[in-house]
Formats: sequence, C-alpha cells, structure tokens
Amino acid sequence: MAKYLVSYAEHFGLMPHARLSTNIHRAEFSDKTKKWEVEISPVAGGSRVIERFDKVIYAMGPDQVPNIPKVPGIAKFSGNITHSIGFKEPGTILQSAEANRQRQPGHITSVYPIEEVLDDTTVEFSDGTKVEVDAIIWCTGYTIDYSMLGKANPTIYHETGGIPVANGRKMPRLYQNVISLEHPESLAFMGNLSFMNPAFLMFDIASMALAQVWKGRSPLPSKEEMRRSVDEQHKWIASLANNGPVTPGLVSGVDWLEWVDQAAGLGLQANLGYGMKGWYFWLTDHELCNMVMDGLLLPFHYRLFDAGKRKPWKEARESIIKDRTIIATAVPRIANQFHALNDIGWYAGAYLITSAATQLLWGRIYTFYNTKLVFIIAVVIFEVGSALCGGAPNSNAFIVGRAIAGSGSAGIFSGATVIITQIIPLAKRPILPIGGFTLAILAFFLRVPKVTNSDPLSRQLIRLDPLGTLVFLPGIICFLLALQWGGNDYPWQSGRIIALFVVAGVLIIAFAIIQVWRQEDATIPPRIIRQRSVFFGAIFALCIGGGMISMLYTLALWFQATKGTSAVQAGIDTIPVVLSLVVGSILSGVMISRLGYYVPFMYLSNVLTSVGSGLITTFTSSTGHSQWIGYQVLYGLGLGVGMQQPSMAAQTVLQWKDVSIGVSIMFFMQSLGGSIFNCISQALFTNYIRAHLAAIPGLDAEKVLATGAAELSKVIPADRLPQVVEIYNEGLRRAFIVVLAVSCLTILPALGMEWRSVKQKREQAKQEHQSDTKDDA
Repeated sequence: MAKYLVSYAEHFGLMPHARLSTNIHRAEFSDKTKKWEVEISPVAGGSRVIERFDKVIYAMGPDQVPNIPKVPGIAKFSGNITHSIGFKEPGTILQSAEANRQRQPGHITSVYPIEEVLDDTTVEFSDGTKVEVDAIIWCTGYTIDYSMLGKANPTIYHETGGIPVANGRKMPRLYQNVISLEHPESLAFMGNLSFMNPAFLMFDIASMALAQVWKGRSPLPSKEEMRRSVDEQHKWIASLANNGPVTPGLVSGVDWLEWVDQAAGLGLQANLGYGMKGWYFWLTDHELCNMVMDGLLLPFHYRLFDAGKRKPWKEARESIIKDRTIIATAVPRIANQFHALNDIGWYAGAYLITSAATQLLWGRIYTFYNTKLVFIIAVVIFEVGSALCGGAPNSNAFIVGRAIAGSGSAGIFSGATVIITQIIPLAKRPILPIGGFTLAILAFFLRVPKVTNSDPLSRQLIRLDPLGTLVFLPGIICFLLALQWGGNDYPWQSGRIIALFVVAGVLIIAFAIIQVWRQEDATIPPRIIRQRSVFFGAIFALCIGGGMISMLYTLALWFQATKGTSAVQAGIDTIPVVLSLVVGSILSGVMISRLGYYVPFMYLSNVLTSVGSGLITTFTSSTGHSQWIGYQVLYGLGLGVGMQQPSMAAQTVLQWKDVSIGVSIMFFMQSLGGSIFNCISQALFTNYIRAHLAAIPGLDAEKVLATGAAELSKVIPADRLPQVVEIYNEGLRRAFIVVLAVSCLTILPALGMEWRSVKQKREQAKQEHQSDTKDDA
C-alpha cells in the first residue's frame, strides 16, 4: 500500500510538495494571523519549529491510537507485548475468502478474551482456561485522538451521550464527516467515512468535493444548517447504536453520495439515473452501462462523462473494462446490490406498494368500462414491468420493474374476478382455476357481456372520483414508504418518517371525508364498506395477505442463511407452500360448490395457518426435510382454503354492479397486509441480528448485514459461522412469529362474517346480472 501511494505521488509530480519523515505535534488556528500554526519536528531528531499554513487537512482517519485493554496482572507478564499497529513490514495480504480459509481449524485456534494475567507466562481466558504464552499481540482496534488540534478538536464539544461506540471513540462533529464546523473554510478531515464502499475511492471523491468547496465552486450551507445536518446524522447513529456499538464515522451512503456528487461535480447522477442521459447511455453502450451500474465503483468513472467540473478522459472506458476484468478474476465473488439484505424488503415492497395503491382505482375503472379491454391493458402493464425485471441492469431497475408489474397485477386480479362474475354462475365460481394461461384464455377467447358507457367524458371522469384518487394514491404511498424506510434507511423517530406518517394520515382522512361526501360517485361508496361481510372480509384479507407475503420472503431467507442454499434453490425449497396453497384453493372451491357456505373454510384456514406457522417457528438450523416440507404444506393448505373467501363473500352479498368494487377492496387489503406485515417481520429480523452480530468480537455487523444471506460463508470466519447461523435462525424465527400472530388473528373477522350460501344467491345474481346488462345496453 505504501509503495502504491509513493508511486502515485511520483507519477503525478506530487513529491516536491510533500514533506515526509516529519512529526506533527500541534496544529492550532491563530485569530491574529488567521493562519494555522503547525508545530513540527524531524523524525530523525531535532528541535521543534512552528510553520504557518492557510489550510489544514487532517488525514489520519479513525485508526490512530491503539486500543489497549486493561487486563488485571498485565504488569506481571515477562514476554513480548505489542499491538497490531507495530506490524509495518510489507508482506502477503490476506483478504476475503483467503483470510477465512486461514481461520479454519488447523491454522488458527480461536480462544476467549483474556480475563487475567496470572504470572510472568500464564494467562487465564474468560472461560477459565489457563495457558502459557510467550507473547501477547493486541488486535483490538483503535481509538480516536484529535487533541493536537486544540480548540478545533471536533470531539471536544460533544460527548457520545451514552451512545455505545466502538472502542469508546467519541463522535466527531463534522459536516458530511469531512468539513470542520468551526473552520469550514480552512480545516477538513479525510478518512472518517464509514459505509460499505472501497475506502480509497471514498477518500478520492471526498478530496474532489473538498477541492471544489475551497475553490469556491461548490458553496457550503450556512454554519447553522451544517450543525443541524450533523445533529440529524448523530440522531441516526444513536438509533443504530441501540442495537450495539457503532462506528463514529458512519454516514448514510445514499445521502452522502448525493452530496458528494453535487459538491465534487461528478455528473454521475445525471448520466446514470433514469433521465434522458441515463437511458441514452444504456442504449448506446449497454456493456459499459452494466459494468458501471452493477459493481464496484472505480476512480475512472468520474472521468467517463463530459459533465460537472471533471474533464472526461478518452481512455476511461477501456480502463473500466480492463479493471473490471481484473477484479472478476482476483476476487472469488463480489456481492453486488442484488445480494444486499437492505434491498430485500424493496423487492416485495415496490410490487406491493403499487399494487395496493392502484387496486381501488382499477375496481372503479372496471365498473364503468369494457371489462375485456381494461383487463388486456392491465396484462400489458404487468408484462412491461416483468420484462424490465428480467433485463434489469441493477437492483434499482429491478425495483422499478417490480413497481410497474405491481400496478398491472392489481388490474389483473380485479379483472379476472370481474370476468368470472360476468360469465359464471356464483355457485360454480369457487372451483374455477386462476392462473396466467387461464387468464389469457378468459381475456381473449371468452365472450363477456358488453358494458357501454353513454355518459359524456366529463361525467365519466367525475364518476371515477378523481379527487379521491388524487389524495388516496399519495396517501397510501406515503404510508407504505414510511413502513419500508422506517428502521432500515432512517430511524423511526426521524423527521422524514414522521412526516410521511403525518402526510399519509392527513391524506387518508381526507380520502375518507371525500368518500362520505361523494356517496355513489366515490371510489368506495360508503354503503359497500358498511356491509358486514365486506367489512370483516376485508380485515380477514389484510391478515391472510400479510401472513402469506411475510412467510414466503422469510422462508427464502431461512433456506439461504441456515441451509446455505442459493437464491434459486431457496425458491425451489418453498414450492411445498405454493403447491399446497393451490391444492387447498381447489379443494375448498369444490367443497363450497357442494355445501354452499364459505365461512366454515375461513375457520378451517385459521386453524391450519396457525398450526402450520406455529410449527415453522420451531425451525432450527438442523431442521430436516420431512419437517420443513410438512410444516410448509400445512400452512399452505390453510392459505389456499382461506385465500379466496373474502372475495367470494363480496360476490355473494353485493349486487352485481358493486362486485368489482367489493373485490378490489379485498385485493387492496390483501396487498396492504403484505406490505405492513412484511415490513414488520423484516424489521424484527434485521434489528435482532444487528444487535447480536455486534456482540461477536472481531465481526463487522454492518458488513454481514450488507451481504446476501447465501454469501455468509464467504465473509464470516469458519469458526464463527455456526454462531452467526444460529443468530440468523433466531432472527428469522421472530419474523415467523409475526406470521403466527396474524394467522391467529384471522379468527376474529371470521366470527363476524354472515353465513350466506352461494347456492341461495344463484337465481338472484342471475336476475341482477341480466337486468343490469340490459339497462347498460
């Protein structure tokens, strides 16, 4: 590393400006001269002198002073005692998988921490074991010391306030962890950034930003605004510290990269986003676009575009491709954004947010327009989103595709049920299969009654309740975003999350008022939601949808983390729950067609899902095939038995013209439940493992969290892997408990349902259908 830095400085002619082999004892700002007075002396010996400078960059980083534990009896030890800082000689560097292999049995023996030194050669570990040793090497990290800066010390005015930080470090008050609050025009810090990116790259672009700031090309906020920004950052760190010790230099990667892109004038956001420039880059140089967006950032990226304050370099493209090839062969596997735990919630959340937000709108559209045409449009939207997912160059594009597919899926589910209600007698509907091929047949080959709308365009728009839609869509999106971000990207008590909840609450209340005011022209006419079976059926759908989504995503994580399977294999291992869901749906449909009543199957669903999810909460890393398959089957049967009953209730108790709205309500609540309870289960899981991983000595909890569940064995020492797997298992059990809770709750809305028979409704539904179709025609 030292040779690399020297060669870099020589190549760019920096050596004449560098003074090496020099001790720095003090650096303080003089109010008289308005310069920095730096006290220095030669390393080889000599008197101290004071020199004055316009600006100072403190580039020591957080690893400055060795952290030496206080061990009783250490003065008795006669052998050699040193710290890892003492190893300065160049040698073989072990990283990633190579380092993990060295930690395997036969190479290095792991021991407990030293409890006490008993005599000149004997140490006692915390487990009571006593051994004789001839040397102690402390590999216990570092503390921070900015005392040489005097009053400019960024930690002197701010204690940690009880926040547990690694090795007792204080938290420096620095804007973006780079710029001094007291002397922003002349004092900056390098090496204090901490988040999952290559360190040299972050320091490189931080120096670019600092250069632009000090040249006056990128203005800073006022000192008061910078202080507020630091306060918010420390509140965020404090929220993370509730789960274990944190690094004082921690920053939010998304927010910091946004700042540095603007301050340094990198131009990356403009050229790599989803604007015209981003799509043009993707179309004209697809290979390079994939490399830039889906992997390690390289310094060449900032010379790739003719944008911002950085001049482009014509050889940047070739250098990126060359370096990516070297990286691919040098590192066994680089975990990219697709394998990050932080994005897992979004893969489900983006789909469910748009599905839930647009569900009621689709129901209203089906009420007034040609069912077949609207259904085909919904299928096209879904396919566009699915195609984008299949060709996504990175995680963000995948999430966008999921969001588009979610809005299309809302129209498909509602449309499929509406088509069935128009062409199939009520008593026969429970036995019909629903699937992709079946829906295509229904949409393109079956003849559905023609629904005409002779109202003028202005009246049609009014009946679609544009005002209600205008407040409902942003309201539900704000609510679901708050659930998705809270506790993951931002602390629950942060201003952003509170604002989202407040805005969501105001908009949803406004939507309810509009519904009461609009009555029959409302998205949800009040008389429909006041219907007893619709109300309790919606609550049942909320619970069963929440349990299903949470279970599917948590099961996939469990297989990857505890069984070491790939993502593909984990999907295969969850097939039992999916197949049994289909079987349960078919069996319940046949029985309802014969018996006529659907409420008993809601009771049966409660029993099966509660027992099945309860058994799944007993999973351990040693759970065998017969157990995890059998428990999945039991839970899946319960899902299948109860999944379609809320929709069946809406079709039974509502008039034909209201069925599309009633069905949309059920699907909306099902999607909403999936969003809410999946976020809750993921939050419980993440908080648990973050807290317990941080308690393992020598393990970087944030690094583990940023690694895909299937990649744990590649970043965790072999001797610690069983312990980490058990932590993951216990965390996932807490997510399974959420599923158990909502499964048990389904009994309450089931008890509130009316006992209505689909057979008794048959003739009435037929007459309503014929009457309404005749009137519309």
